[in-house]
Amino acid sequence: MGAPQPAQVRALLGHRVEHQDGTRLVVRAIDASALNAELVGAGIAVDTLHIERRSLEEIVLEATSAGSDTFARRTHRGPAAEVAP
Repeated sequence: MGAPQPAQVRALLGHRVEHQDGTRLVVRAIDASALNAELVGAGIAVDTLHIERRSLEEIVLEATSAGSDTFARRTHRGPAAEVAP
Protein backbone atom coordinates (compact mmCIF):
# COMPACT_ATOMS: atom_id res chain seq x y z
CA MET A 1 0.00 0.00 0.00
CA GLY A 2 1.05 3.57 -0.48
CA ALA A 3 0.32 6.32 2.02
CA PRO A 4 1.74 9.85 2.19
CA GLN A 5 1.89 9.59 6.03
CA PRO A 6 3.73 6.28 6.69
CA ALA A 7 4.56 7.25 10.28
CA GLN A 8 0.84 7.60 11.06
CA VAL A 9 0.15 4.23 9.42
CA ARG A 10 2.87 2.61 11.57
CA ALA A 11 1.49 4.26 14.71
CA LEU A 12 -2.02 3.01 13.99
CA LEU A 13 -1.24 -0.50 12.74
CA GLY A 14 1.82 -1.30 14.84
CA HIS A 15 3.12 -4.85 14.32
CA ARG A 16 0.86 -5.39 11.31
CA VAL A 17 3.31 -3.27 9.25
CA GLU A 18 5.85 -5.84 8.08
CA HIS A 19 8.05 -3.65 5.86
CA GLN A 20 8.41 -0.03 4.79
CA ASP A 21 10.20 1.48 1.80
CA GLY A 22 9.56 5.22 1.73
CA THR A 23 5.80 5.70 1.53
CA ARG A 24 5.23 2.05 0.45
CA LEU A 25 4.27 -0.27 3.28
CA VAL A 26 3.65 -3.99 3.42
CA VAL A 27 0.85 -4.67 5.88
CA ARG A 28 -0.48 -8.03 7.07
CA ALA A 29 -4.27 -7.96 6.82
CA ILE A 30 -7.03 -10.44 6.07
CA ASP A 31 -9.49 -7.99 4.51
CA ALA A 32 -8.15 -5.19 2.31
CA SER A 33 -11.40 -3.22 2.39
CA ALA A 34 -11.49 -3.32 6.20
CA LEU A 35 -7.86 -2.16 6.30
CA ASN A 36 -8.66 0.72 3.96
CA ALA A 37 -11.71 1.70 6.03
CA GLU A 38 -9.62 1.61 9.24
CA LEU A 39 -6.98 3.91 7.74
CA VAL A 40 -9.43 6.34 6.13
CA GLY A 41 -11.51 6.35 9.32
CA ALA A 42 -8.39 7.45 11.23
CA GLY A 43 -7.87 10.30 8.75
CA ILE A 44 -4.97 8.64 6.90
CA ALA A 45 -4.99 9.00 3.12
CA VAL A 46 -4.31 5.84 1.10
CA ASP A 47 -2.77 6.34 -2.36
CA THR A 48 -2.70 2.71 -3.45
CA LEU A 49 -3.76 -0.62 -2.08
CA HIS A 50 -2.43 -3.79 -3.67
CA ILE A 51 -3.14 -7.32 -2.50
CA GLU A 52 -0.16 -9.69 -2.48
CA ARG A 53 -0.71 -13.33 -1.68
CA ARG A 54 2.13 -15.65 -0.75
CA SER A 55 2.32 -18.99 -2.50
CA LEU A 56 2.44 -22.24 -0.56
CA GLU A 57 6.08 -22.55 -1.63
CA GLU A 58 6.91 -19.15 -0.11
CA ILE A 59 5.20 -20.11 3.15
CA VAL A 60 7.07 -23.43 3.35
CA LEU A 61 10.42 -21.81 2.53
CA GLU A 62 9.86 -19.19 5.23
CA ALA A 63 9.02 -21.88 7.77
CA THR A 64 12.07 -23.97 6.87
CA SER A 65 14.60 -21.18 6.30
CA ALA A 66 17.73 -20.53 8.37
CA GLY A 67 16.97 -20.49 12.06
CA SER A 68 13.89 -22.69 11.82
CA ASP A 69 15.98 -25.67 12.93
CA THR A 70 16.62 -24.11 16.36
CA PHE A 71 15.00 -26.04 19.18
CA ALA A 72 14.87 -26.03 22.94
CA ARG A 73 17.08 -28.44 24.90
CA ARG A 74 16.34 -29.95 28.26
CA THR A 75 18.89 -29.34 30.96
CA HIS A 76 19.14 -31.48 34.09
CA ARG A 77 15.60 -32.81 33.70
CA GLY A 78 14.36 -29.27 34.22
CA PRO A 79 12.08 -27.27 31.96
CA ALA A 80 13.06 -26.54 28.37
CA ALA A 81 15.69 -23.84 28.01
CA GLU A 82 16.07 -21.45 25.13
CA VAL A 83 19.20 -22.11 23.08
CA ALA A 84 21.02 -19.24 21.41
CA PRO A 85 22.09 -19.86 17.80
